[in-house]
Amino acid sequence: AVYHMPTTENDMPSGSIPLALQSLFYKLQYSDNSVATKELTKSFGWDTYDSFMQHDVQELNRVLCEKLEDKMK
Repeated sequence: AVYHMPTTENDMPSGSIPLALQSLFYKLQYSDNSVATKELTKSFGWDTYDSFMQHDVQELNRVLCEKLEDKMK
């Protein structure tokens, strides 16, 4: 389902949660090395400092679900 989310050539992973997820899952599937989550972190609008802050998992889930639902419409 992750690979079926519509994205465009103009999307940048750092600004598109669906594209960042697709990129991350692709790298996890085909890489023999560890995979960074920096693009996904940036797609949430977080910088490096924010990634070390504690976040509410319910808020993260809400934002993630909203963005994915919007993209799938």
